[in-house]
Amino acid sequence: MNKKILAAVFALVEIAALSANAKVNIKSLSPYDVVVPSLNGDPSSSDRVAGQLYYDISSTSFKGVDGSGAIKQLSSRAPTTQILTSSSGTYTTPSGVSYIKVRMVGGGGGGGGSANSYVPGSSGAAGGGGAGGYTEKIIANPSSTYSYTTGTGGNGGAAGTNNGSAGGDTTFGSMTANGGNFGLGSGSCACVAFTLGGQGGSASGGTINLTGGTGGFGILSSDGLQALSGFGGASQLSGNAGSNYTQGTQSGGNGLTGLSYGGGGTGGSSTYGGGTSSATSGGSGANGVIIVEEYY
Repeated sequence: MNKKILAAVFALVEIAALSANAKVNIKSLSPYDVVVPSLNGDPSSSDRVAGQLYYDISSTSFKGVDGSGAIKQLSSRAPTTQILTSSSGTYTTPSGVSYIKVRMVGGGGGGGGSANSYVPGSSGAAGGGGAGGYTEKIIANPSSTYSYTTGTGGNGGAAGTNNGSAGGDTTFGSMTANGGNFGLGSGSCACVAFTLGGQGGSASGGTINLTGGTGGFGILSSDGLQALSGFGGASQLSGNAGSNYTQGTQSGGNGLTGLSYGGGGTGGSSTYGGGTSSATSGGSGANGVIIVEEYY
């Protein structure tokens, strides 16, 4: 048996053993050539034979028949990726895709605002917002379209003793990544106290479902010279937005925006310092995202 015929036999054996999601890369047979028949469309179910290999002229692709009689498209095409950041819309599965991998996070919660510290020895430090939840799933034989919503980041609390707002939920089909909760606003006092950060968002509908990171708590000092606001919680696709540290004669600092994607915003902080102080606002949470990897 010559090398070309032997290579063709190996190809047929490999295709006959295909599982439901497996593929054959014809390039793996190099340097031997495989000559296959050309058909205009797929053979009928009665004409299919396990291990059959052919070139479909109508779809310009190589195909094979697996052990169950199902037709599998053979491709060496690299995966493609779509990143969905708009608030809502419809995802359309590209032609020829056999499965997709969906990863997504909800919007991050906003950090709380802080009151001004005008009393000697007083300070204020608000809590940070929680991160959006994360979910991930591989979907075989995907539907032609999916409705989706990308969660927006929650607003930071306005200057003063004001809570932030929660992040929005991200959805894709039956998958949901909830937004992170808000950080609490802080009053000011000449005391040691803590201001709670927001809990991370939950997730459901995926093979992997993870809760977002909790926002850090704000720390007030009794000498009015130091204040540490809560950091923004980290999602699976972001880091922590750092805490806002205020000391000495500084009057305060606004919270920082959460890190993309899905990170929580930090809280605001204030100190009495040299006798002047201003109320500060919390940082907004980062928007969520949906990442769809497409495999052909």
